[in-house]
Amino acid sequence: GARYSKDAVMGALVEEGDVVVADALAHYTTFVTAERHGATVREVPHSGYPEYEVDVSAYERVFDEVEDETGDPPALAVLTHVDSEYGNLADADAFIKLCRKRGVPALLNCAYTMGRMDLRRELKRRPDFMVGSAHKGMAACAPCGVLAMREEWAEVVLKTSESEGDFSGRSWPRKEVQLLGCTVMGAPIVTMMASFPAVVERVKRWREEVEKTRWFVEEMERIEGVRQLGVRPKEHDLVKFETKSFHEVAQRHRRRGYFLYEELKRRGVVGLQPGQTETIKVSVYGLDREKVELVIEAFHDIAEEHGIEVS
Repeated sequence: GARYSKDAVMGALVEEGDVVVADALAHYTTFVTAERHGATVREVPHSGYPEYEVDVSAYERVFDEVEDETGDPPALAVLTHVDSEYGNLADADAFIKLCRKRGVPALLNCAYTMGRMDLRRELKRRPDFMVGSAHKGMAACAPCGVLAMREEWAEVVLKTSESEGDFSGRSWPRKEVQLLGCTVMGAPIVTMMASFPAVVERVKRWREEVEKTRWFVEEMERIEGVRQLGVRPKEHDLVKFETKSFHEVAQRHRRRGYFLYEELKRRGVVGLQPGQTETIKVSVYGLDREKVELVIEAFHDIAEEHGIEVS
């Protein structure tokens, strides 16, 4: 859903030869969408291993470089509010303030925060555009998402068709060009609407989810060779772990990388990508403490069963 929202914005704002500035953790669809509309993407770097943190103040340096090279400011700046790889929460307010100062339209990708966090409370400033994903943040079917914008952009992004058939004389003045006239149809929009009451309630518990995630990280890091990647302390439920000890077991196990997935599944824990042991991504969002304890016990049991120390 978020990808189609980004496409609508870039379709309206970006022209052939323009530059879009995005963080180095941006979703691949940011690059593909820019390419689709004839633009190139310049990245704002992250800090690298192990935190992979994006310093949003570096956007200004990249803005300057783009202007020096092209003579024009970037057509759009994109910040991933929380990235899909490490679950790092970026400083959205600083990003929006900088973009406003430089006159660059700001798009905040909230695929992993809209529907989890109460963005009205968490954000002090409002970007030009916010995009969200209903299937990531609202427990709805894909493809379905949200595009929000400041009112002054409505006439640009939601511009309606001016076409008229030269023979039939037909016209479609109510159809938005960037949205191809219709957006979400059928089951996805129904599931999104059905999720709203639960979403309204669950965003109130966001700080509880963060505290639970931090406790989960502490318990996981009791396993020798397991380390949380990304910024500390966690500010989001998505966690990536470096799991060297499990990877070492996989090298000598008859099931290789599938052993961890199968051992967890046998203990009632599912969702891990089969074959991955060098790093894993985990979220305990929405689980009560008893269920989180079961997840922790499963990892601890597997570690001890294969000779990995648990402190």
